[in-house]
Amino acid sequence: MKRRLAFTLSCVALAVLAGCGDRQREQVVEALPPTPDLSDARPALVRQISTAEEAVHKAKQPLEGYALLTKTYHANGFLSETIQGYAFLQEAEPDNPHWPHLLAFIIAGYGDLEAALPLWDRVVELAPDYLPARIRRADALLKLNRLEEAEAAYRAVLEHDAENPYASVGLARLAIADDDYPQARKLLLDAASNSHNRIGVDLLVTVFEHLGEDDKARYLRRQAKAGGTFTDIPDPWLNQLMDLCVDPYQLVSAGGFAAFSGDNERGIELMQRALRFEPDNALAHFQLGDMYRDTGQTDKALAEYRRARELKPEFADPWLREIELLRSSENSTAAADDLLFKALDAAPQSPALYQQLGQYHTRRGNLEAASSAYRDAIAIRPNEPEAYIQLANIFLRQGRIDAAQQTLEQALEAEPGNPFALSTLAMIAISRQDRAEADRYLQAVHQQPRTPANLVEKLHANYRNTFGQEP
Repeated sequence: MKRRLAFTLSCVALAVLAGCGDRQREQVVEALPPTPDLSDARPALVRQISTAEEAVHKAKQPLEGYALLTKTYHANGFLSETIQGYAFLQEAEPDNPHWPHLLAFIIAGYGDLEAALPLWDRVVELAPDYLPARIRRADALLKLNRLEEAEAAYRAVLEHDAENPYASVGLARLAIADDDYPQARKLLLDAASNSHNRIGVDLLVTVFEHLGEDDKARYLRRQAKAGGTFTDIPDPWLNQLMDLCVDPYQLVSAGGFAAFSGDNERGIELMQRALRFEPDNALAHFQLGDMYRDTGQTDKALAEYRRARELKPEFADPWLREIELLRSSENSTAAADDLLFKALDAAPQSPALYQQLGQYHTRRGNLEAASSAYRDAIAIRPNEPEAYIQLANIFLRQGRIDAAQQTLEQALEAEPGNPFALSTLAMIAISRQDRAEADRYLQAVHQQPRTPANLVEKLHANYRNTFGQEP
C-alpha cells in the first residue's frame, strides 16, 4: 500500500497552477481522478459527486469544485481518489494548510508516518496555532520512537495551551517509557482533570495498577466502561467533512464526539443529518434526545426518547431517560410511574429499570417489594454496586443492621472503594461503638477523593460525639 501511495503522490504532483481561464480549467480537469463505482452508493452521494464534478467543468472557479469533490470523497471513504485530490490541491494552493493536514491524516492512517511527518511540518509552518496538527505530529514522532523530538513537540503544544490533555497524555507515555510511573500518574491526573475525566483514563488505569493502587484502577475501569471514552483529537478541519458525509454510522459517531467535546449544537446538526439518511435509527434518536436534554430543550428530548423506544422497545436507555425527565416535572410523576411499568414489560433485562422500581416502592413505603426489585437488579448485573447500596438502605430502615452490613460488603466486592458503601459501613461501626472498625472504614473513606465533603464532615461529627475525640 505504501508503494501505491508514493506512486499516486508522484503522479499528481503537478506544477503550481498559473494563470486563469481555459488553461487553468484544463489543468484541473486533467487532475480529476476517475469517478469510482457508485452503483451501490446513496443517491445523495451520487448527486454530491455529480454536482462537484460539474463545478470543475463549468463553474467560474474550477478549483473550488475540485476541492469540494475531494472532500466529498474523503467524507465518504473513497480514499484513493481523496489522496490524489489532496496531493493536487497541495500543489495548486501551497499556502493552504488544510490540504497537507488532511492528506497527512490519511497517510498516517495507512501507517506511513514517515511520509506524513513532512506534511504536518508544513502545516505547523503555515498554521502554528492549529494545535490538532501539532498533536498529531507529536503522536507520530512518538510512534516512530523519536522520543526527544516527540517530547519537544508535546511541550510546544503546552506552550500554546497549558492544560491541553492530549499533550499531557503524550508526555505521560514518554514518562512510562522511562519507567517513571509517578510522573506519568501526575500527568494523567492533570489530563483527566482538564477533560472532565474523559482523556487519559484508560492509561491511568494501567499506571494505577503498576503502582499498586488496585482499588482506584478497578473504579476507573468500571467508569470508563460505563461512560465510554473517546481518544481521538478534536480536529475542526477534519470534522467539517461530516457536512458532506452521507453515512449514518459515521454521522452518529461524529455527532456523539462533538457532544462529548462540549459542542452540543454541532452534535445536534450531525445527528439530524444522520436521521435524514436513516430516519429509523434508534441510537441516533436517543443521542439526539440527550443533546436536547443537555441544552434545556425538554419537549424535543422527550419526543426523541419516545421515538427511540418505539423503534427499539428492548433498548432500556430511552425509557430511563424519559422516566427521569418526567419525574423531574412536578406534574408528571404519575406519567413517569405508568411509563416505568411499560418499560419493564419491554426491557425486562434492565437492572436500572428494576432500581427505578425499587425506588417507586420505597416512596410508597412498600419495603419488601422494594427489596425484591433491588434483588432482581442484582441478579441481572451482580458486578455493579448501586443496587446493593439501595438494598442495604432498605435493610437499615428495617433495623436489619447485620443484613445491611453484609450487603454493603457485597457492594465493595462489586466496586472496591465505593465511597457510599464505605461511608455507610463507617456509620454502622460508629453506631455500634466499634472504634477499630470505624477507624478502618474511615481510613478507606479518607483515601477516596470521590467522597462528598459534607458526608466526611458528618462522619467526623458522629465519631467525635461517640468516641469523644477526632478520628
